[in-house]
Amino acid sequence: MIMPTSFYHILTENDLDAVVAYLRTITPVHNKVPDPIYKVPQVENVPPGGENPFAEPMMSDKVQKEFYLVTIAHCMACHTPIGPRGREYKSSLGAGGVKFSGPWGISVSRNITQNKTNGIGAWSDDEIKRAITDGVSRDGSRLGRPMGYHYYARISSDDLDAIVAYLRTVPGSAE
Repeated sequence: MIMPTSFYHILTENDLDAVVAYLRTITPVHNKVPDPIYKVPQVENVPPGGENPFAEPMMSDKVQKEFYLVTIAHCMACHTPIGPRGREYKSSLGAGGVKFSGPWGISVSRNITQNKTNGIGAWSDDEIKRAITDGVSRDGSRLGRPMGYHYYARISSDDLDAIVAYLRTVPGSAE
């Protein structure tokens, strides 16, 4: 799907209300947009565990909160390969390899599994946090666009810790 609706099934009622409240603050603009032409089938591929809204009490469970944050941040949308039926969440979660073309050229998403050679398994928590919030890899190189580190730069330290903790649970993938 062009609009990543599959990552929004999980939104808590409070977070969904916050999104709606924010959208209502935006000044309306008249902009006639042509009907879309899709050249590939539009299939909604919901990440396992993200099929239903989370209730607020679920957010007090550390593991569930970690999963929730990674899901709404779309981490696995970019870092999981696409197969014939959509994202390969069950077989290649977080393995990277997705190509993105844009004004920046072509970039390829990285493996964010616990693979110690190809993934982030050998990275420190601080190195992972720096990649997420500053766009700097373990070796000091800049991460390519469209990595949204500028969106994550102001994430709370608790939420960032939760995201790193979740990433530590993603099994290593050789890709």
